Amino acid sequence: MSHHTTLATARVMLKTHKYTSEQIKTLKPDCNSPFHKILCFVCHILSPLMNLVPSHLKNTHDFLQRIRNNTPNDLKSLTFFTADVEALYTNINVLTAIEDVMEFAKENRQSISTYGLHLSDLQELLETTLGKSYFVYNNQVYLQLLGLFMGTNPAPILATVKMWKLEKLSICVDLRI
Repeated sequence: MSHHTTLATARVMLKTHKYTSEQIKTLKPDCNSPFHKILCFVCHILSPLMNLVPSHLKNTHDFLQRIRNNTPNDLKSLTFFTADVEALYTNINVLTAIEDVMEFAKENRQSISTYGLHLSDLQELLETTLGKSYFVYNNQVYLQLLGLFMGTNPAPILATVKMWKLEKLSICVDLRI
């Protein structure tokens, strides 16, 4: 077994399903990076939080299961919509996303097992590993200054919780006085 690590390598992918100026997606998977195993562990701890985000859909099957749990009359009163955030991961502020996920973890502490770590330890691990995201492109080493890496294990959790927080602040508001 090799104990050598490598920095994430940037790969450019053309988005064939998008016809906008944002057709290029940069992927920087962190497999075998110095922090890969730490991020896998943190992701394992935080992943149960995904099930607690009411608007999060795992896949189409999950959506259909949720729809089936409603009566036709219930469905008539509902409004369904989808949203796409352009360059979601790279537009998320890493530190505020970490704060949001740690706040959500604190609210749902009984739903996760930290294996003896404190939530502050998890926060420190996330800040250390995601705050300094280096990658290689064209044999040059770069520091990603903004956003989350595409391909980093906890990125979907941080993005989902960040979007849930924005949803709660903007959509899930009782406007009755």
